Amino acid sequence: MPKKTAIVGVSDRWGWAVIVTVDADGTVIDRRRVELVDDDLPPFPHHHEALTLQPTRAWRWSSACAPR
Repeated sequence: MPKKTAIVGVSDRWGWAVIVTVDADGTVIDRRRVELVDDDLPPFPHHHEALTLQPTRAWRWSSACAPR
């Protein structure tokens, strides 16, 4: 049986991702949404944490977490 070529693409979002698999001619084989965060956790941990802070402190905290 000949091997088939497939390409997988992933696009992640806040707490979930879409995974798409296509064959060599571009036909979609599979497309699905995958949850990345357990139901008992907040989907945006940094946002959830910042909600408990005063605005100035939340700004400093989120700025320290941002990529430089």
